[in-house]
Amino acid sequence: MAKKAKEFRKRMFEIVEIGYGEDSVSRGYDFFCAFVVILNLTVNVMQTFQDLNARFGTAFKTIEFLTIAFFAVDYVLRLWTADHLYRNEGRPQAMLRYIFSFSGIIDLLSFLPYFLPVMFPDGAVAFRMIRVIRIFRLFRINSYYDSLNVITEVLRAKRQALVSSVFIILVLMLASSLCMYSLEHEAQPEVFQNAFSGIWWSASTLLTVGYGDIYPVTTLGKILGIIISFLGVGMVAIPTGIISAGFVEQYALVKKFTEESAEESIRFIKVRIGKKDVWEGKQIGELGIPYYGISSGKLRRYFDAKNFSDPFRVLKGYRESRQLLRKLEPNIIFSKGGFVSVPVVAAAGRSGIPAIIHESDMTPGLANRLCMRYAKLICCNFPETAENLPHSKAVVTGTPIRPELLSGDAERGAKFCGFDASRPVLMVIG
Repeated sequence: MAKKAKEFRKRMFEIVEIGYGEDSVSRGYDFFCAFVVILNLTVNVMQTFQDLNARFGTAFKTIEFLTIAFFAVDYVLRLWTADHLYRNEGRPQAMLRYIFSFSGIIDLLSFLPYFLPVMFPDGAVAFRMIRVIRIFRLFRINSYYDSLNVITEVLRAKRQALVSSVFIILVLMLASSLCMYSLEHEAQPEVFQNAFSGIWWSASTLLTVGYGDIYPVTTLGKILGIIISFLGVGMVAIPTGIISAGFVEQYALVKKFTEESAEESIRFIKVRIGKKDVWEGKQIGELGIPYYGISSGKLRRYFDAKNFSDPFRVLKGYRESRQLLRKLEPNIIFSKGGFVSVPVVAAAGRSGIPAIIHESDMTPGLANRLCMRYAKLICCNFPETAENLPHSKAVVTGTPIRPELLSGDAERGAKFCGFDASRPVLMVIG
């Protein structure tokens, strides 16, 4: 009974979390969540129109209650299955970690303020304002779609640079406001009453074209205003450039596939293993090895309209890999390279799962070079290869060889292949 309950809880986790392509139930739940969030926000907007609220107020309230109830059930399910989300934590610690996580707080505040006025009637107005926080549930929709998920990945990757640029803007804003206050206070004491007035002027000047409600009248103040206006254009361009560079870097991975790959007829592939798959039936099925397909592959080295959508497929493969790793809970990941390994090893590195990669060639391939930063160890065949690898990760292991390869018979092999045993044999591998 306990085992069935554990399996049921794990299955519920797979459903409420973002599903991968093969899990239709989980994907359906994701789409339903997105629909409920949009429906709830739409109803909240419609309620602000007096005519519509007078005619359909009862329906609006019913829909709002049902969607809020769904948010509450969703929160309970996520809390109940938190130990599968944070699998390295104990169950109580995992629940606490979810409760105090950003997603957990947003999930809680998306439904709790609706019921608080029942217990605290005097705070109804404040609780109604807190309901606005439920709009942050839209960020969950961002996770359901690959094109939107790119934005999250860019912001996460560039968060340090963005924080630095915002800090520079705040420093410039504070310095310009104090300078403007010093120059304009005597000429306009009723306008530049204090330093905050200068901050309002600097914010409207640096980040917009100004509102015209507060402006300098002295000569020095106007000169400073011109300088700050020019600086404002550059300051706003800094975070814009950082985000743009982030998008470029997202596509850089795929561009490397195009430039450095030496293979012909390169195409993106999505493997779907099913009962009709010949490879699964004849090879993997015979070995009894479970197989999971993800979105990944390589780029074409010629122009094609699909090249514009291919980066999103690579990111989708990364997301599917993270979902599979959460489901399978492996202790370690071993990779021999290949483009399909890149999203898996990257997802393992981000999930705290140790990954070991093995490079057979003298020069590491592109896929393994991309995986190095996420790997715990990098095994290679040759000492010369290890010299060009990170010293803290490189291990010379040689080529793993099955014992059967050492027990071969040259005469029997030549007879099997129809070779003349008196002549030398040249083997070409490529």
